[in-house]
Order: sequence, then structure tokens, then C-alpha cells
Amino acid sequence: MSYGVEAKVNKKNVQVGEQFQVKFEIQIASNKTVVFQPEKTVLKAVRTNRSTNKQYTIELDVTGFFLEERDKIQGKEYWIGTYTLTSFEEGIIVIPKFKFNVNGKALSSNPVMIFVDLMPVDKKVDLHDIEENFIELKVPFFEKYERIIWWLVLIAVLGILVAAYFLFLKKMKPEKAEEEIVLTTNERRGVAIAQLTALMEKELWAKDELKQHFTELSLIVRRYISKEMGTSYLEKTSLEIQLFLRKKGYREGLIKPLGLILNVSDMVKFAKSSVEKEGVFKVYQDAKSVIEEFEKN
Repeated sequence: MSYGVEAKVNKKNVQVGEQFQVKFEIQIASNKTVVFQPEKTVLKAVRTNRSTNKQYTIELDVTGFFLEERDKIQGKEYWIGTYTLTSFEEGIIVIPKFKFNVNGKALSSNPVMIFVDLMPVDKKVDLHDIEENFIELKVPFFEKYERIIWWLVLIAVLGILVAAYFLFLKKMKPEKAEEEIVLTTNERRGVAIAQLTALMEKELWAKDELKQHFTELSLIVRRYISKEMGTSYLEKTSLEIQLFLRKKGYREGLIKPLGLILNVSDMVKFAKSSVEKEGVFKVYQDAKSVIEEFEKN
């Protein structure tokens, strides 16, 4: 069977949680347009369990925006659309065919298959050999530096005793009561939204500083979530944050927009994507909504 749209994946084998891309290519004249309504958050697919051969309908997470571009391949002009997807279930995944419209003519893509596996175990490491090498090196090293090691231990013990003494003296002195300022949830939310508004007023995207804009936006959202959860998420990846919130029972309607915001920010920060002015405002509105709705889980 031939299709008017060629669909293909950039990887045939991926691991659970690893991103992959599905591309649709249509040979098209420069004066023709392609109409396609992409999914924004999830993409339905069919999963086959390799142990039981049973099939299930699953949802693949859509990461970032659906990208559309035109390019010439071997002298012919093509319309190219790209999904970036993530599967959190292992098995044989079949992405069904999609419908496109080119100047009133309906076209269909071919279905594509991808194999999703759990994290592999590295079987190349020989623990027995590692243990033997360690035992052979330990004794001569200690004998060679035994006197120095004992001196270091003695100095460390004396340092601990001196530190304990000064800590004891400090505790004996009356301390002045410090007034701790604790913000309520509404106050923290108000501060975060005010920071987002101030960021938009800078109009960094109009000054060719799009990367700086999304870096600050991501930091505002991460700080707010960290304060609400009592755990720092400043150094966590987007995927780690989504997995943690799912374990905590947060709504998918909150997790997926949050993941989209952080993924788009990361893609722009690392120069993997560009966002138009409308996209900048869309991400800002989504970030504001996530902050406003976060405590309502």
C-alpha cells in the first residue's frame, strides 16, 4: 500500500522516558499548503506486550511544539512536520496513520513502529575483578603512608574537639530571637506571578535575548514549585519533576502543561528550538495558570 505522506521515526529502539521524533514528509509545490491539526499534549498509539501479545491503547507524551518546515531534498520541495514524543510504557508501540489535507485533497500517512525497552543492565562490568584489584592495592598503600595517615587522623580528631568546644560555648550564650518571615501560599503565588509579569515587561524576546527569557521563566516556575513542595527542583530535569509529581498524585491536567513549559524552556536554552512571539505569550499564560492552579491538587 502506498501513502501520500511518508512517516518515519529517527530511532527504532528507545528506552522508557527517552525522547524520539516522528517526521511526516509530503512532496509539495511551493504554492500549495498543508492543513494538519497536531495533538498538543498526548498522542494515542497501540502497545503490544511482548510477553502476552496483548494489545492496549496508550498515550505518548508530546514534548514541545509540533514543528513545521519546508525543505528541498534531492531538488524536490517537501513539507516536513515533526513530533517529539516520549513513552513511559515498554513494548512494541505502533503509531497509527494520520490524515492531512493538501489544497482540499485528503492524504494519509503510513503507520510506524518503535520498540521501547526498560533501562538495560550493563553486563560488561566484572565485579570479581574489581574487588581483587582493590584488595591487592590496599595493603601496600596503607603500609607506605601509615605514619602520615595516623597524623591526619590525629589532626582531624583535634579539629573536631576544638569545633565541639566552640559550638558548646556558642550554645551557652543567650541567642536573640529572630523573627522568621513565613509567606502564605497566596503570597508565594502572588510573588511568582509578579515575577512572571515583570519578565514579560522586559520583552527580552524582542531584544534577541530569547534564551535569557526562557531561562528566567523556567527558574521562576521551578522556585515556586520548590517552595510549595519543600524540595528543591532547581537542578532536576523536566522528566524527573513530572515523575515525582505523578508519584505524589498530582493531576495530569497540571503535570503535562508544566512538563511542556519546562521542555520548551530547555529546548530554547540549549539552542535546539526557536519560539515566535505568539509562542512566548502562550508559554507565559500556561506558566501563570500552572502557578495559580498548583495548590488546588
